[in-house]
Amino acid sequence: MGVGRDIGHASRRGAALLLASALAVVLAGAPPALARSQSLDYVDFLGDRGTDAPGAYVARTAEQWLDLWALTAATPPRGLGKGEIAVGIFAGTRPTGGYSLTTRKVIADGDTVTVEIEERRPWPGAVVTQALTAPYVIVVFDSEAEEVTVYSRTVPVPPPERP
Repeated sequence: MGVGRDIGHASRRGAALLLASALAVVLAGAPPALARSQSLDYVDFLGDRGTDAPGAYVARTAEQWLDLWALTAATPPRGLGKGEIAVGIFAGTRPTGGYSLTTRKVIADGDTVTVEIEERRPWPGAVVTQALTAPYVIVVFDSEAEEVTVYSRTVPVPPPERP
């Protein structure tokens, strides 16, 4: 179990300042049943060259959005809109290719938004890139929620069926 960070105070000083204040919590396992929940539309951006350290970070402003993207090797594909929240989930360094993060759903329940993600890993014996990777997903959705929770589970990718 790790703690995610609010990058609101990390302005242009790099990843070290991302340890400023906790906001999102990363938990393994199934999320609790949500009584008044509603599914939210979202856009996600995937990559394999994120920060080496695993974690979850929340961005609510344009400056925080840029700080979040500074943790990747990518350029922000667009700006963060008014009323949008971005959550960056970083798996940390993995020994080979074949690892990825996928957004399963984003659910609002009162003043809390829950983001469910899945880490996929290669099956034993899979042919993968022999290079370090650091998968990430950045999920963007409209919300005024005070709290963001991230649930993560790992699933092996099954080997392909043989004819």
